[in-house]
Formats: sequence, C-alpha cells, structure tokens
Amino acid sequence: MLGEWDFIPVEAATGPERAAAYVEAVELVQLTHDKPRWVLAVTGTLPTPCHQPRATAKVSDGRLLVTLYSVREPAHAVCVEVLQPFQGYIDLSPWIDEGWSGEVWLNGQLVGRIE
Repeated sequence: MLGEWDFIPVEAATGPERAAAYVEAVELVQLTHDKPRWVLAVTGTLPTPCHQPRATAKVSDGRLLVTLYSVREPAHAVCVEVLQPFQGYIDLSPWIDEGWSGEVWLNGQLVGRIE
C-alpha cells in the first residue's frame, strides 16, 4: 500500500498487465518548493492490497492525457480480494519543464488547465 501522498510512477505506454485503479477524487495542485511543481493529487482504491498504482501520460491535440491504472506485484501469488485505498501524486513536471501548457485529463475526464 502507498503511504500517505507518495508519488505514483509514470511509466511507458507498455508494461505489465494492467488492472483498474478506481479514482474517487482528483485535483490539479501546484506544489511550491524551490520551483513550482504541478501534480495531480489522486485518492482512490485498488482491486487488492497486492496492486500498486501506475500512470502513463502523453500529449495529444494540445492536451495532457493521463491514464491511471494498477499493476499486481508478481511476487504476490495469493492475495486477499479486498479494495485497498490509496493516495498519491502524479508528477506533471516532465511536460511542464518542456514548456507545455493546456488541459490536463485523467482517465478521460477533464481535471483542469495549466497556463
């Protein structure tokens, strides 16, 4: 299980077998430290405690399309079938640092806009 507000890895479009990650709330947030950092703050549930949240992202038609899903850790052969809550951030810095701005979508839903 993720600790409170860990970062969710953004991976390449291909990878391990995907399962659902159920989004309950999402917010586009600007964190401020030494330089501004845009993230998606997501809370939701995973299919089992053996699943971990992952994300992919790509720019298409000027929009940043983020897909949140889960993967099952291969070391867990047996796992209790119970929903597992999670909280995490999806870091949008790689796109913002390259000068991108526009609409941010998560799993087909508009979340907000970065100008």
